[in-house]
Order: sequence, then C-alpha cells, then structure tokens
Amino acid sequence: SAMIQFEAEANENGNRNVDEQYVDVSGAFGKLRMGEKSGIFESFAVRAPDVGEVSPDDTVSVWLNQNTGMNLTTGSMDTTYDDDSLRVSYVTPSFYGFSAGVSYAPKPSGNLADRRGAGVPTGDSFRDEVQFGMALDTELAGVGVKADGVAMTEAADNDSWAYRGGLELSYAGFAVGGSYMGNEGKDFRDASVWEAGASYTTGPYAVSFTYAESDALDDGTSYKLAGAYEMGPGVKVVGNVFYANIDEDSTGNYRSGMGAVTGLVLSF
Repeated sequence: SAMIQFEAEANENGNRNVDEQYVDVSGAFGKLRMGEKSGIFESFAVRAPDVGEVSPDDTVSVWLNQNTGMNLTTGSMDTTYDDDSLRVSYVTPSFYGFSAGVSYAPKPSGNLADRRGAGVPTGDSFRDEVQFGMALDTELAGVGVKADGVAMTEAADNDSWAYRGGLELSYAGFAVGGSYMGNEGKDFRDASVWEAGASYTTGPYAVSFTYAESDALDDGTSYKLAGAYEMGPGVKVVGNVFYANIDEDSTGNYRSGMGAVTGLVLSF
C-alpha cells in the first residue's frame, strides 16, 4: 500500500505541503515501510489513555504558546517523538502478542549536524538515527494489555540516547496506564517526561483524565480532563479542559494557564 498526506504549512523547510509519503509492504515476513514517516519510537508507543485528541504537549506548546520544539534538544511534554523524516522501518509478525521492530533514518551528507540541516527533503529533525524495540498487544484473563519499550540512538555516534516505555491495562470499558521517556547524551538534551491517566468508555461516550510532568521544561506540568462522543461512523466530537504551568519558560518567566478546547474529528 502507498500513502501520501497533505497538510497546510507542512514541511515549511522544504517548501512543500507533503506531510507524509511512504510505501508499506506486508506479508508473512512482517511489514516493511519506506518513506517519510515516523518510526517505531512513535508507532510502538503506548500512551496514557486520552480521548480528547489534544496531547499534553499541545496544552503547553500551543495553548500556553511555549514552543517546546518537539525535538531532542529542547524537550517536550509528550513521551514520544512524532517525526516524519525519511526512513525505513521493519516490524516482525506478532508472536503471542509480541512484535519487534527497527527503524533507520539515513544521513544525507556531511556530519551528524546535517540530520537537522540543509539538504534534507522534509526539513525534519532526525538523521543518521536508529530506533529499535518491542511491543505487546494481548489479552490476559479478559484484561487487555498493551506495552512497549523502545530506544533511539545515533548510528554513527551512539553517545546520545532517547528511550521510552509504556503500559496500558483495560477491562470492561475502563483503561489505566502511563508512559515514560528519557533523553541523555551530548546531542540529546538530558531530560525526562512521564504521564499517567485513566479513561472510561460506554457506548458512544468516553471520558479521560491525564497528567504529565516534564523536567525538560523546567518542571512543566499538565492536567487535562477530556470527553468524546461518537456521533456516527467517522464523526466524533471532543472536548478538553486543562491547566498547565511551566516554572521557567524560554524567556525565564513563570507561565501558567487554564483553557478549554473543543473540536470535530472526521476520519475516513
């Protein structure tokens, strides 16, 4: 299968509006993906239950107008990196719910700094980087279990690492879980972020509460209550009420605020 996704103002560094473009090849051997798409660090990620379509990082970077950058050098309120760099990924077939995977984003030319610089088609962040890890998606005694453990490092210089893990348990409409991510090394900012949450779904209705905390933002925190209603196939109304604060933002000032975000989600 092939996928091309267009978004307004996507890939501004490359002067194009193509957000994602990739090809999947699947079979008994597993799945091979090639193109501009996030790797297993994102696709394997198990996050805290959240029905509101607004991430903890959104409450800070968008609604408090504190640009976290969503990259390895400035940190994030989320426990993964969603980066559509040019890469190749391979995921094994599932075995008793377990699967393993690896992703590689090549370096176009020059030194390691080029993975964030000129000559990269999409202008995204990650170059000459390897991701590897495992994921679990199964059911035990009627309890759904999802988990992951993934690491990421530079292929040519593995002194810098990012690593994450997550766990979610679900039963009879209830779900609880959380995740953690850490960065360390000379090219990645030494920082960590974690989140925890719970949700309940009954019929077309769902509600969740999520808490996130990051020392990458000088002790930033986010509290979010969310709800969702499935109006019909592919149509969902969501709402979020949140409070977030940063002890010290990029200008050296304390920043905090409350807000509410609603929206209509369409999927085809």
